[in-house]
Parts: sequence; structure tokens; C-alpha cells
Amino acid sequence: MTIRAAVAYLSAMRYLAVIALISLLVGCGAANTTFRLDDSVFIGNSSGLPRGGLVRINPNSVRSFSPIIANETGQRLVITDVQVVGPSDPLMHQVYARFHRWNPPTCEGPHSGLGCGMYAIPRSAFTAPPFTVGPHQEVSVGLKLRFGSCSELASGDAVPISGVRITYRQPDGKTETNTVSLGAGEIHLHVPTAANCFDPHSSISVTSPSGYRSSSEHALPSAGDVCQLQNGQFKFDSRKLRIDGPSRWERVTVRIDHFHGATGTYTNGTVGVVAAGKKISRWHPVAVKVTTVNDQEVIAEFQAGRGHTDTAGGTIRCRVTVR
Repeated sequence: MTIRAAVAYLSAMRYLAVIALISLLVGCGAANTTFRLDDSVFIGNSSGLPRGGLVRINPNSVRSFSPIIANETGQRLVITDVQVVGPSDPLMHQVYARFHRWNPPTCEGPHSGLGCGMYAIPRSAFTAPPFTVGPHQEVSVGLKLRFGSCSELASGDAVPISGVRITYRQPDGKTETNTVSLGAGEIHLHVPTAANCFDPHSSISVTSPSGYRSSSEHALPSAGDVCQLQNGQFKFDSRKLRIDGPSRWERVTVRIDHFHGATGTYTNGTVGVVAAGKKISRWHPVAVKVTTVNDQEVIAEFQAGRGHTDTAGGTIRCRVTVR
């Protein structure tokens, strides 16, 4: 082979290598853009996981979140499964994935203004897979997650919830998978340490008169969920419950006078909510049903207030510190 022929051959090989690299990159890009996360919308509820940030996870709790994903292709695709990319069993177990076609009306005309967001949320029921999503259409995926016991949470690898893995069928019947990242919406989990597993956790929710909500699901790392049984009184103080209002956190207190140290329903309970050292709400009398009482722990149920605002209720699980 002459020098000129060798140079021509090497040039041709280099050209083909560049073409192959470009084809590979384009192919990878196409595989990764079958579905896209719609960052502009997100559905949540009082037991849902917010988009992004640090979320406290209580033992044996059930949480949910509903990302919106879009079919970026010009083909009808059949979604057969969606799995959360995050911690594995036994720390976290996915209960189910359900689907809802996401095609809300536009916020125009009589539906524009402050209430448009609520109007735009579809109200019909979710459906189980398989689910067909048309070209360039969006689907809301309802994901329900169950978390493990305290010891399982403490010993597990609490990696973030970083995305969803979508399994789907193409028009030719071929099955593919596509992982969609949550990006900045990645959910970091705050799980209890091994030492925390010795302390009980209450399940309490509060709605203040101004509409702010808090619950034990969003408790801050703090002392609390403790009770005193002394001089014929029952005194309970919750952990700090995080709120979005100006006070940042609040506590729930429960008092029972003439406490007999036995199970049963006590009708003379007093329930209070304290934020930043100030009493926000107070209810009396409140029925408190004590189901367990011993030298280490008390478990009781209560419901204070009526309606949709200025209420508190749930299950007390407290460690006895004074008896």
C-alpha cells in the first residue's frame, strides 16, 4: 500500500469512527428522551412527598407522590409499569402505580384567576396499568410507598428518591425501559437513627384557625412525644411539628386531670397547640381514649375541634418520663 493510499484509508476510518460516535450519541439521546418529567406541575396531598428537599420518614408510614410525565415521541406507547428509583426493600416498598391522563383545561376566560389551578386538576379516578399514552400527551402517575419499621429504616441505605423507571411497549410490541430523573426535585429521606427506635412516635395532625397545617409526618428532630403521670394528672407534649406559617413549628399538648392510671375514655381532657411560646388553640373538654398505659409507654386517641379548621387529633404514643 502506498503512503497516499494509507493516508486515504486512515482518513476514511476516522470519518467512519466520527459517524459511529455521532450515531451512538444520538441513539442514547433518543432513548433517554422517550419520556420527560413535567417540572411545571405536581400533585400532592397531606400525606404526599413534596418535590425536593429533606423529608422526615416515620416508621411504618405510607406516603405518596404524583409526578407528571410526558410522552416525547410521535407514537402511542403503552406503559406497563412505573417504579420509583430510590431505597429498596425493606426500607421502602412500592405498593402500587396508578395512572391518570393529564390533559387539564387551560386557564382562560371564566376559569382564569386565582382558582384556576384547582379547576385544572382532573377529578376522575386513576386507573391501573397498562395505560396507553398518546403522542406528546402527559400522564399523572400516582405512586404509593410504604416504609419499613424503625429498625429497618435505621439500618437501611437511605439513598434519595431520584427518579422513576418506566416500562413501556412500543407499537411493534417491543418492551423498553426509560428512567426519568427528578432533577432538582430529588427527595432526600431523613430516617431515624438506631437510638431513636427506642422512642415512640405519635401520629397527630393539626389545622390552625389561619389554615396552616402540621402533622407528626413532618416532625422536626426534637425532644417530645413524652408524658408525665404524676399527682393524678396525665401531661403529654408532642415533638415539634413543622409548619409553613411564620412560627415555623408548633407543639400539641394534652392534659387529663383526675387520671386513674388505667385504660378507658377520659372525658375531661384539655388539648392545646403552642407555637413560639404562645397558645394558638385550646379545647376543653375533650374525650381522650387511653388504650395502653404502663411504666414505659402510654397510647391514647383524641379528636379536638370540628370542621375543617382549628382542629387537632390523632394517636398519642409517648414515653413516660415521670411517674
